Amino acid sequence: MKPVYRVGVFGGIASGKSVLIEHLRELGASVLSADEENRELWKEDEYLLSLAKLFPEAVIPDNKRVNTNSPTLTSNDKKTFVPPKVDKRIVKEIIFSDPERKAKLELISHSRIRASLMEKSKEGLWFIEIPVYVKDFMPLDEIWEVVTPLGDRVYRLIERDGISEELARKIIGQQPIVDEPDKITVFNNGDFYLFRRRVEGLYKQTLETYEKLK
Repeated sequence: MKPVYRVGVFGGIASGKSVLIEHLRELGASVLSADEENRELWKEDEYLLSLAKLFPEAVIPDNKRVNTNSPTLTSNDKKTFVPPKVDKRIVKEIIFSDPERKAKLELISHSRIRASLMEKSKEGLWFIEIPVYVKDFMPLDEIWEVVTPLGDRVYRLIERDGISEELARKIIGQQPIVDEPDKITVFNNGDFYLFRRRVEGLYKQTLETYEKLK
C-alpha cells in the first residue's frame, strides 16, 4: 500500500485556486475538490431536505408543498418523495449575512465532505482544493495558499457573479485567513505564464518529498 500524502490547496474566493488545480491535473496530479463534493451533496434528497428546513425562504415556490418536517426519509418515503428545489443563490446570500445559519450549514455539510475526501485519498499523493480555510478540517501534510491582490479578486468576483463591488468586498472580507506558519504561499498576480511556472516548481518539490516516503 502506498503511503498517503495530502496537500491542502486553500485561497480566498476569486484567488485562482481553480486555475491552479486544473494545471495540477494537466501535470498528472491526483486532485480532489471540496467544491465538487459539495455539488454532489446537492443531488441528494436528504441533504436538500435539510437545506429546505434551514433556509425555507430559499425553497422555490412550486415546491413548498414538500413536507420538510419529517426528520429522515424511510424507505417508503423515498418511493414517493419529491425533493425540494433550493435556490443556491439565495442560500449564498443568506449565509454571508447570517453567521448562525452559516454555522449550522457547515455542521451539516463539512463532516460529510470531509468523510468523502478522506475515503478517496487513503493512499498516494493527493492535492485537495478546499475553498475556505477551516483549521483541522482534515489531516494535511502540506498547506498551499493562493494569494492574489485584493483589487484583482474584487474585479473577478464582480465579473464572474454579476454582483456589486460592495457585496464582493463583503464576501472577501468575511473569509478567514490561513493561519498556518508552515504554509506555502503561491502568488497569483495575474501573469498566467508565471503562475503556471510557480505551480510546476512546487509540484516538482512535493513529488520529491513524497518519493522519499516510499
